[in-house]
Amino acid sequence: MSNQIYMTRADAGIGAGLFDSIAWAFEAHLREPDTHEYHFAVLRGWHEDSPERIEFWRAEPNHDTPADRVWLADISLAG
Repeated sequence: MSNQIYMTRADAGIGAGLFDSIAWAFEAHLREPDTHEYHFAVLRGWHEDSPERIEFWRAEPNHDTPADRVWLADISLAG
């Protein structure tokens, strides 16, 4: 089973101070401008640098809240 990494706009313990993991996900994986619309996310995959999918929510989700947006890795680009 792959890992799950929970992300927010102000993740603590990453580097020196708070880190905006949502903005990082948009820049690194979605490769589109961050609209600041989403405030919570779950990255699923074996490593944060090569996720299988990222699920985004506008408001804090509970265990059964469907994601507001889902990004899937383009496996056709995998070597």
